[in-house]
Amino acid sequence: MNSEAILSRFDRNSTANVLVPAFVALFFFLMIVLFHPFREKLQYDVDEGFNLMRSMLVTMDYSLYDEVSSDQPPLFTYLLADTQRLTG
Repeated sequence: MNSEAILSRFDRNSTANVLVPAFVALFFFLMIVLFHPFREKLQYDVDEGFNLMRSMLVTMDYSLYDEVSSDQPPLFTYLLADTQRLTG
């Protein structure tokens, strides 16, 4: 069998070529949701709110460490501030 005969079997627009990867991805996602123990491991803390408020103040042109108290390195605060500037 030559390569053209093998490739002619697989029609690029066939439904199976679209549905099979979609079902595999859906099955994988469902297995992760059902069996991954993230429900017990994920914990929310008040730091998320502090980080968002700190980055909001930096977005409003308050200077970090002078006018805004922070006990963390500045990279994450500046990344959040830039994200807030981009998304509004």
